[in-house]
Amino acid sequence: VARNSTAPEGNWLLSLRSESRTNSELINELTKLTGVGRKVADCVALFSLDRTSLVPVDTHVWQMALRFMDGLDDKSTLTAKRYDSIYNFFVSSFGPYCGWAHSILFAAAIHRKELAF
Repeated sequence: VARNSTAPEGNWLLSLRSESRTNSELINELTKLTGVGRKVADCVALFSLDRTSLVPVDTHVWQMALRFMDGLDDKSTLTAKRYDSIYNFFVSSFGPYCGWAHSILFAAAIHRKELAF
């Protein structure tokens, strides 16, 4: 893990797995790392830190959201507010395992060639 000078020493990444941290606290801690934004932090949290309720939103998830969510259009950009809206849509649709639902839907869309690469 590339760390900047403000990252703690020791078993820092493993310590993030603590259930006492909220998702927001975890994401805030990860985004302190140089070059790590919200999407990468959500990926690390979902796939490495057992946070099944986080949804990484990128251009491909944006494409899926355009199909399933009202109020979005393909001329919109992915702002922080829209990122949160897409995340909330997945949470309300799939509950505490919405991160895994996101992954399954993503894989299915790739298989059906519904996502543009």
